Amino acid sequence: MLANHLSGCSFLPLLLIAVTSANYTKTAWEHPCDPGSEVFACSVPNFLYHPYENYSSLIAPDTVQKVRLGYPTDKKIVSRETITAYDEVLHMVLKRPKAIQIAYASIKQLDIPYDLEYADFRGNSIQTVHAPALKETEYALRFLDLQHNDLDRIECLQALVNL
Repeated sequence: MLANHLSGCSFLPLLLIAVTSANYTKTAWEHPCDPGSEVFACSVPNFLYHPYENYSSLIAPDTVQKVRLGYPTDKKIVSRETITAYDEVLHMVLKRPKAIQIAYASIKQLDIPYDLEYADFRGNSIQTVHAPALKETEYALRFLDLQHNDLDRIECLQALVNL
């Protein structure tokens, strides 16, 4: 009886396609700012970024200067490695914020953008920080939180003269 009822449903094939292909494809996700975000800050609880792969995009007003990914933590729906690096590509995807907070994520590599002023990367798995010396300008970075990471050396931070 149930089989006869289900076979008459025209939406069943569509439902099966949606369930089997839902977030298992390499389709990028678009994430707007969390409704509780401030005017100049954008909080996004779920975001996906792996270098050289398809990644999420941020939908935010141009006034946003601070981005918090993985916040608020009670709204996270995934606990796997969602962000494995912070680099120039991710910085551009986030619309070049002056301040970034990605705490307690799974970042392993950090490339410091020249125009970033505030960075909170505590509680990640950062092993490598890239901040090569700049020829015509200085890094704008004035605050950097790297506590509870896996850094072996501090030498890689020598070019950050405004810290």
